[in-house]
Amino acid sequence: VGADALGDTARRYADEVGLDARFEVRPEIATAASSILVDARGDNRIVVALGANDALSPEFVDSEAATIAAAEVVVLQLENALAATRRAIGIARAAARTIVLN
Repeated sequence: VGADALGDTARRYADEVGLDARFEVRPEIATAASSILVDARGDNRIVVALGANDALSPEFVDSEAATIAAAEVVVLQLENALAATRRAIGIARAAARTIVLN
């Protein structure tokens, strides 16, 4: 996440709901944002500004390897840097964790 209002909101929400979330804070990049646009026919388009998600580093993932390996389920998305997502999958797979790639 970025060091901005959206990043602050994400971290605060995780705390409020008791989510054991880990964040790599990137002050030089804005937090990611997205919108779903629906036209008159009901067709939708998802518009994503990847922001800090695209800067998620494999090194940060490595620093959280014990947490990933201990998780019952590891949920990932492709709106993150692909190298970091691949690294998280590798850690989860080596620990025989359930992986959900959205």
